[in-house]
Amino acid sequence: MRKPTRATRILQISLPIYFIIVLIVAWTAALPAVHGFLDSGQLPQAVIEIAILTVTTVATAVLAYGSLRTWRWVFWLFLIALTFSALFLIQNAIFHSTRNLLSNVVGTLLLIACVVSVVIYGPWAMRKESVSDAPAT
Repeated sequence: MRKPTRATRILQISLPIYFIIVLIVAWTAALPAVHGFLDSGQLPQAVIEIAILTVTTVATAVLAYGSLRTWRWVFWLFLIALTFSALFLIQNAIFHSTRNLLSNVVGTLLLIACVVSVVIYGPWAMRKESVSDAPAT
């Protein structure tokens, strides 16, 4: 049995919120491109763009739900996604916009928090309950 710590709730809320905000920004950035594809008669590109964002939206919703339920596999998927965000930050040493910089820095800070919590406690910063911690029956 795992016992939540103070960091558990913070991670459960901050990780989905970060990815939801990134997704909202992605939708607002993609809509003009989709309109441009449609105006130029490139329907397949518009459909692909919308399909990718829709699948990402559904996946983010499932991960957000799993975060609230403290499913372990969701934590690891968040950790992988944050790792890619940090790698993107390192790869693009010259930043093109403040939005990308802010997003990647926040993602990297969340990655650091996740790694520290996993090393100290475990996934979702939940401590394993030892036999001595178990209530007497």
